[in-house]
Amino acid sequence: MEIEQSDQGDVAVLHLKGRFDTDTSPVVEKHLLSVLEAGMNKVLLEFGDVSYLSSAGLRVLVLASKRAKSSGGRIALAGVRKESLDILTLFGFLPHMENFETLDAGLAAFSKSSIATT
Repeated sequence: MEIEQSDQGDVAVLHLKGRFDTDTSPVVEKHLLSVLEAGMNKVLLEFGDVSYLSSAGLRVLVLASKRAKSSGGRIALAGVRKESLDILTLFGFLPHMENFETLDAGLAAFSKSSIATT
């Protein structure tokens, strides 16, 4: 799993590439938690290059989402491929985490919520 971070204002954008499974989920978890601990509680995960999503990856998403919400933030997904979207749907995950078709749509939604809260 490759992770590239590009902050867009107060939003941490993490571009994920590769398999999000038992072997790679600890790497993603560590990176996500370090972002949250650094005070960036708005995180957009770009999933366009995630080739596989396992239950271990789902566990990391749930953990990080709860952590972000506890500090008034949120984690959202963008560009999720059909295969991963099917997994998220099958496990009933989508009602609990925002999913945007594109990265730009996700950034726009984060921007609107920042304006609404100021």
